Amino acid sequence: MHNAPAVTYPVGRSSIQGLLGLMIWLLGVAAILAWAAASPSAGRLAVASGLSVVVAVLAAIAWWRTPAGELQWNAQAWQLHLRGACTIGQPLVVLDLQRSLLLRWRPDGGAGGWLWVDRSSVPIRWDDLRRAVYSRAIVDAPPPSRAATP
Repeated sequence: MHNAPAVTYPVGRSSIQGLLGLMIWLLGVAAILAWAAASPSAGRLAVASGLSVVVAVLAAIAWWRTPAGELQWNAQAWQLHLRGACTIGQPLVVLDLQRSLLLRWRPDGGAGGWLWVDRSSVPIRWDDLRRAVYSRAIVDAPPPSRAATP
């Protein structure tokens, strides 16, 4: 079995990530409106609305400040280059939307994080990236034995 081809792919702020966050926030606003219609209380509605705005602003800031970098597969190991640092680890696919992937980065001996990659960043290398994250490369594995046929 051959390893997936080497590939370097940009990671960072994702439009899909922003859209999903917006949709979740809108569901929260709809829940607040339904709650307000069922139990009109001006004080509680003001607090819920204020919290909703704070959550929206914090989510937008977090999305805007998502660090940009590169995820690299060299046919032997994964490396993540973010904020001038390089870590070795393993990306695990958590959500596959075909044109966007949510990956859980598990570094060797450290705290992990979440990475979004979008096809629109580098469409020509998208298939190589998908092959690499889904392959389970076996390094230094012995060749498969051939069973003798009678």
